[in-house]
Amino acid sequence: MNEDIANIQLSPVRDYNYAQCFEELHYNGKTLSDKERRGLVTVIDDIISHYSDGIPLMYDFLESTGDQHNIF
Repeated sequence: MNEDIANIQLSPVRDYNYAQCFEELHYNGKTLSDKERRGLVTVIDDIISHYSDGIPLMYDFLESTGDQHNIF
């Protein structure tokens, strides 16, 4: 096990301009305008919020079914 870890080689971290991702957002091969970008972000925020509301319900469901089917 230690020999496997000793042979791991890491690649160098390269600089990346993350600001450009937010300044020039592309969708369907088109660079979005400021208004289009804000609209897309609003839709994505709504989707994240919608699914985040269900996470506690899914967790509770998995906890309850896990207790019923515990094999240990």
